[in-house]
Amino acid sequence: MTDNHYKELLSKRYVCTIANKCGYTINEPENDYGEDLTINEVRTYTKTSGETGHAPTGKNICVQLKATIWDPDFNTSGVVKYDLDADTYNMLVDRSKNNRPLLLVLFFLPAEKENWVEQNDEELKIRKLAFYYLPEGSATLTTNLSTKRILIPVGDKISEYTLKNLMNEMN
Repeated sequence: MTDNHYKELLSKRYVCTIANKCGYTINEPENDYGEDLTINEVRTYTKTSGETGHAPTGKNICVQLKATIWDPDFNTSGVVKYDLDADTYNMLVDRSKNNRPLLLVLFFLPAEKENWVEQNDEELKIRKLAFYYLPEGSATLTTNLSTKRILIPVGDKISEYTLKNLMNEMN
């Protein structure tokens, strides 16, 4: 397995683990048209038998994942700076203008590969952290051919709390 495949899989598992902790389900599209995951909200209800049932609410978050090695130069003055592929940026902007916004999740790993995952009899750790990005409503498509620098506030970290808030805000 290449390092890039490994990074991609770790980013998926990181996000899926947090989403599952929220009680959400995950779908991975069969074809990749820019969406890597769909996070779905699930509600509980009481069946006629008295048992608890589960059903999708229709609320979801479509996610584009990126994984890279953390560089301390990314975080300056309270924002994470990242040079995103221009086509990916334009897709995010385009999707933000319709009823299906696409959430970018940027997953950062430690520089040393041996620190990406740690497992022992007590726990499994996936390091390091992930941030989310949605273009502002006033964002416009870039004419850049290569990359577009995005700025992500350091407080926009993926967590159980932020996923729940994003699920409500994006639906």
